[in-house]
Amino acid sequence: MSDAKRGIALPLHRRVKQEIALLGWTNTELHARSGVSRSTVEKWATQQQPPQPRTVNAVADALGIPRAEALRLAGILTDAPLAGTALPDPLERIASDRALSPEMRRAFIELAERMRAGGEPGAAASG
Repeated sequence: MSDAKRGIALPLHRRVKQEIALLGWTNTELHARSGVSRSTVEKWATQQQPPQPRTVNAVADALGIPRAEALRLAGILTDAPLAGTALPDPLERIASDRALSPEMRRAFIELAERMRAGGEPGAAASG
């Protein structure tokens, strides 16, 4: 298959075909078990945009493929963090957590600062 015809979800398409063969199913059987049409699955080999997550999940469930794996193969999920998504600062989270008492907040903040400085959690604070 040329790169111009290679679909984003081609890896998933290949995995689906492999699983169907291993199970001894037909495309009709996959459709009956997943509710996803044969033409939809075939489009995954060539379409330039990712498939609908619900159809990927339905096929994955029918074939016993973990959903996260299927969504990655389909080009929907990646292992990369989402652009513009910054992780919250743990110290800020601790300081603003009203479920903690002021004493617990101070203890957690002290522990986190010690760990950031490379100290052991149980080591006595220097200074």
